Amino acid sequence: MTNTSKIQILTGAIIAILLSHRNFFDMIRYVLAVRSKLGMMKAVVFAVMLRLNFMPSHSLQGVIDQNEISFFKGGYEYCQNSSIGVLFFPGALVDPIAYAPLLRLISHETNSHVVCLKLPFRNPVTFPREEAFQLLMNRNSSIKSWIIAGHSMGSGIYGAAGLVAWAKKKYGASCNIHGLVMLAGAMSGSDVNLSDDLNLESLVILGSEDTIVPPLGNSEIGTPVKASIKEKLPRQTKLVILQGANHAGFGNYGPQKFPYKDGLRTISIDEQQKLSTQHIKEMIIKIKRVKKYN
Repeated sequence: MTNTSKIQILTGAIIAILLSHRNFFDMIRYVLAVRSKLGMMKAVVFAVMLRLNFMPSHSLQGVIDQNEISFFKGGYEYCQNSSIGVLFFPGALVDPIAYAPLLRLISHETNSHVVCLKLPFRNPVTFPREEAFQLLMNRNSSIKSWIIAGHSMGSGIYGAAGLVAWAKKKYGASCNIHGLVMLAGAMSGSDVNLSDDLNLESLVILGSEDTIVPPLGNSEIGTPVKASIKEKLPRQTKLVILQGANHAGFGNYGPQKFPYKDGLRTISIDEQQKLSTQHIKEMIIKIKRVKKYN
């Protein structure tokens, strides 16, 4: 069998796998978005690997009150008549509803209007930023300040941090984005730099037991986690390392085994999320005080 025949068979097998799953067109969009960096064959193989590693939500029975969640476009929101809104990017591959316990807690504890996005192919790479921006601008007329947040890949240059940089460059102060929260995220890559933004409150929360974005190690593409935060986020950024927390504990979907096996938490998932919410609450209180909101 020639190499060409082997490639044709492999390509056919990969296409068959793609067609056997839902999200086919989102997968194609993803392949087209990354093929310039990976090459077509690697992009397709990587897309298949991502789809086979989708992570569901776990242990949510009794935690989600269907009467208080509003669903739209596959995403959802906790509605509050508030001056503060939080737009949340789920981590790559994770079912968005896995973050409902955390986002419900944030909404209740901070009296904030919280919106969780649904990402195409559960990946922020192909999510249109203009759509995200218009979505948050149209949610609630009472909101005066937006905080853009995310977990893992959803927090960095393709997710929350990327949206902040894009919106501020395109719309300036009128975008009303005054906060950034990165949960288990790093500023990997060179496309986004917010270090000169003195008007952006930013918070990074990492887990001491996280082996996917280790506080003292490198991100998945080799970027030093702490160095990237220091170099590419504003100098007023607050960096918190939660002792005993891991990567998957910010959502209810673990244990996480892709792309690496996550570390084991030494605190409960409830405690990890409560501690995270407390730090987010402190940032929101600061924004309200500076902006003189009630």
